[in-house]
Amino acid sequence: MRPSYPRIGIFWVYQQKLISKSILLSQASYSSVGIADCSFSHIDVWELEKVYLPEYPLLFDSEYQTLPRGRILFDKKNNAFSIFADRKIVRSKLHRQMVVNAFSLQAQKCIWRTDPHYVVFS
Repeated sequence: MRPSYPRIGIFWVYQQKLISKSILLSQASYSSVGIADCSFSHIDVWELEKVYLPEYPLLFDSEYQTLPRGRILFDKKNNAFSIFADRKIVRSKLHRQMVVNAFSLQAQKCIWRTDPHYVVFS
């Protein structure tokens, strides 16, 4: 069951499924310019928390940057979610819908952006 309130956080796409960690937007802190972000990083969530276990044990020795990934922020001024992600996610209608559903977002309030930081390394 998907949560009913919008969330921000980080995610990966693996085998047409989403692996993610998020917080409720209502629990987020805002920067001085009105941007809400979560405090966790892809590398820590992947390597220390092993967010992919127990569902995907084959990923145990994998690096966090080898899968398409992204981050969701909220811009209070524009009342919109900024989603920075690998181009494979941004270009895929299926992947975008997976993210929107998992994070309980309104698609019309999402701004999708590619970013060099989220390019997949393999």
